[in-house]
Amino acid sequence: MSGQISLNALLQAGPAASGDQNFPSGTTTIPIATTPDPKVYNEDSGRTNITLNSPAAYVALPPLAPGGLLTQAHTLYLRTAAPMTVRLTFGSTLLDGLQIQGTFFMEFPPGTPLTLCEVKGAGAVEYYVAGNQ
Repeated sequence: MSGQISLNALLQAGPAASGDQNFPSGTTTIPIATTPDPKVYNEDSGRTNITLNSPAAYVALPPLAPGGLLTQAHTLYLRTAAPMTVRLTFGSTLLDGLQIQGTFFMEFPPGTPLTLCEVKGAGAVEYYVAGNQ
């Protein structure tokens, strides 16, 4: 199945709101989008929620695990409520020990697609992975 991904978000930072104001003046606003926008994919995991109970050992996300749906992903979204440790393999690079809590979004260039995503920790993990094969 082919489709497209579009991310339309704003990062806003500034002093705390006071009174009836939603967000005070004097703020920084940064638009966030995919590159390119929209981004085309041939395969995706769909929005998936899992409960992880593996504080000592990495667990591969099923779409990128050996025999999984994807072998080369260009987009990864993770969201965790609890602290988690992530290990990513893309191209010939291994990024190990990445500490996350909250929202994590990463795009990979065509020459170095994501080939494996592993997570270690305990708690709920929401993820989405997309790519061309």
